[in-house]
Amino acid sequence: MITDQIVPIIVIIVLGIWIEKNKLLGSEGYRVINTFAYYIGMPLLLISSIATNPIILQDYRSYSLAFVCSMLILFIGLFCYFIIKDNKIQLAALKGLGSTFPNSGFIGIPVLTALFGQAGLTTAAFSTLLTLVPFSIAIIVLEINKCGFRMAFIDAFRSIIKNPLLLATVTGLLISHYHLALPPIMLTTFQILGNSAIPLALLGVGQMLVVFKINKLSEIYSLALIKLFVHPLVAFCFFYWFHVNPPLMVMGVIIASLPTAVMQSVLAYQYNAYEAESSGLVLLTTVLSFITLPLTIYLINRIGFVV
Repeated sequence: MITDQIVPIIVIIVLGIWIEKNKLLGSEGYRVINTFAYYIGMPLLLISSIATNPIILQDYRSYSLAFVCSMLILFIGLFCYFIIKDNKIQLAALKGLGSTFPNSGFIGIPVLTALFGQAGLTTAAFSTLLTLVPFSIAIIVLEINKCGFRMAFIDAFRSIIKNPLLLATVTGLLISHYHLALPPIMLTTFQILGNSAIPLALLGVGQMLVVFKINKLSEIYSLALIKLFVHPLVAFCFFYWFHVNPPLMVMGVIIASLPTAVMQSVLAYQYNAYEAESSGLVLLTTVLSFITLPLTIYLINRIGFVV
């Protein structure tokens, strides 16, 4: 079951590598794919997904606090560490995000639905919204760094609010919060274009592995281990601390143990930093999750939580 969700991701990434090596899309193909994913596909996917899922924060209050804290603690800690180590804000933001940003949508939703039914689907969908907290913070940091600290704050703010992913997130949340309904034709159009974003972004991951040279491979392994082992452990501690009920705790730990989301790679490309390494991190964590995800479920069962 888990294999059914992970294998297609790896196959599409490998297909992207083959496409780039054979130049089937020309020398600028990866740029076109990533640009479409960033400015059209991903925003429409976010709007259509968030707008059609009701906000149920009151039912997930403790879970939300615990899950967001687990991501932010790791993100802030890694961000500070890499700022000191590399003295580069872009790298620190992307490395921190790569170790805390789970693929809760493309992998998490089908996996949790298969394991827990409708409760799993709801939790995975809601968790996907929560993962946008560190993702949005990373975008804000990258935008401020791009504009420069000497630039007037209003100019930096203008750049931030023009970001298509943040705009899409806010739009989707407002539509959901006020129980608005997109016209069926518009929603269907958004869903068709949005659903193309993930496979295209995965092709872009494979292409960038060819175009850009990976530096510091050992560092990618370290970030992968943090994502697949440290993040779920930190999440478990926060779930326990916030007294999250056992079923939600189990689902949250599984989500935290998922591989790095493909939007990490799209973001790296857009800001011209850490492109190959981000793509490598997405691929590596996805491959390793063949082993780590079943292991996480096994350990959860061993300590008394039945999946």
